[in-house]
Amino acid sequence: MRLALLGGTAGQGFGLALRFCKAGMDVIIGSRSVERALEAAKNVRAELGNDVKVEGMLNENAAKVADVVFLTVPLVGLLPILKAIANDVVGKVVVSTIVPLEVEAIGGAVRPIRLWSGSVAELVAERLKDSKVVAAFHNVASDALIDIKKPVECDVLVFSDHE
Repeated sequence: MRLALLGGTAGQGFGLALRFCKAGMDVIIGSRSVERALEAAKNVRAELGNDVKVEGMLNENAAKVADVVFLTVPLVGLLPILKAIANDVVGKVVVSTIVPLEVEAIGGAVRPIRLWSGSVAELVAERLKDSKVVAAFHNVASDALIDIKKPVECDVLVFSDHE
């Protein structure tokens, strides 16, 4: 099974890429920039060794060839990605990890962003009607995922209208 992490070059997406590769999964790191995607894949190999199954490519190409697609992009970049991948994720599981937060430029305080659709996953489901949308990993910090020397000590809540 091939997993694509769209927006997987940094933060939670990169952390999930590390963890999935460490678990032996076949991972594709997606980005708007093929250079950043390739660099992130190189960084995964540098951390875990050259035997891991990881490659980098553009978000759209990653969504096309993956079996499961993870959305790990900032909320502000979500709608263009959904439009670009809609035809390539029909019938596929699409996992939204996106938490709608706004971060203050100075000081780093955060506040929630209210969406008319209710949640990011509901927005994704509205736009990707023919995909199986799942919401998960919202409570898992990117720093914890990236520090692969330590186990991640938390439960992951998973929500979907699909089994």
